[in-house]
Amino acid sequence: MELEQVYRVKEIGKALSLTERSVYKLLSSGRLKGVKVGEGSNARWRIRASDLNDFLTASTKVVELKVSK
Repeated sequence: MELEQVYRVKEIGKALSLTERSVYKLLSSGRLKGVKVGEGSNARWRIRASDLNDFLTASTKVVELKVSK
């Protein structure tokens, strides 16, 4: 069994140019999926690579640029 890459909130924030607080808001709202690892107040959010990819795909708008001739 191969494990999937997992990221910390700080890493996601840096990669997306967001504050850690913004990443926590995305996790709390459910827009970005993550898992809590640990127990009680020691639990920490972790984000799977596939969940990050799903979030980016859903959040990205494709803009079609029409050029006049």
